[in-house]
Amino acid sequence: MILYFYRTGHDPEDLKVEGSTEAIKKLDKRLISFIRTQEKEKLAPMLEEIGLANKQLHAFMEQAPSKDQLRQIVENQKKLKSMFEEIMSKR
Repeated sequence: MILYFYRTGHDPEDLKVEGSTEAIKKLDKRLISFIRTQEKEKLAPMLEEIGLANKQLHAFMEQAPSKDQLRQIVENQKKLKSMFEEIMSKR
C-alpha cells in the first residue's frame, strides 16, 4: 500500500484525492475539446475547399468537348493534313 502512495504521489491524509473516475472525466473533456478544435480549424476548411474544387471540376466538365466532338476534331485534322500534303506534292 505504501508503494501505491509513493508511485502515485497521493497523500493518504489528503481528502481531496481525485479518483480514477474524476481523472477519466477530465481526460474525456480534454479529448472532446481537442476533437472539436481539430474539426473547426482543420476539417471544416478542408471540406469547404473540396466542395469548391468539386464545383470547379463540374463546371470544367460541362465546358469540355464531348468524346464525339473530339473524334470529329481528329477527323478534320486528318483531312486538313491530307489536303495540305496533296497541295505540297503538286508544287
